Amino acid sequence: MEIIKGTILLLFVLSLFSLFSFKAPNGMKAMGALANTAVASFLVEAFQLYVGGDLIGMPFLKEVGQSAGSLGGVAH
Repeated sequence: MEIIKGTILLLFVLSLFSLFSFKAPNGMKAMGALANTAVASFLVEAFQLYVGGDLIGMPFLKEVGQSAGSLGGVAH
């Protein structure tokens, strides 16, 4: 039952995003900017935290990755 509720909620949120993108003035640009922000923060977090911290084993880089990931705010 939880999977069904989660799927319905996901479809609802995606439909709201689509409605905003297509009907709001400059909605597509706004959604594109939010997506770019999310990707930028995730890339820094992933590279520093997992590659630098976990794979190479440098605690400083792991901490930098965690800090960068927490700066994503709403996008994260």
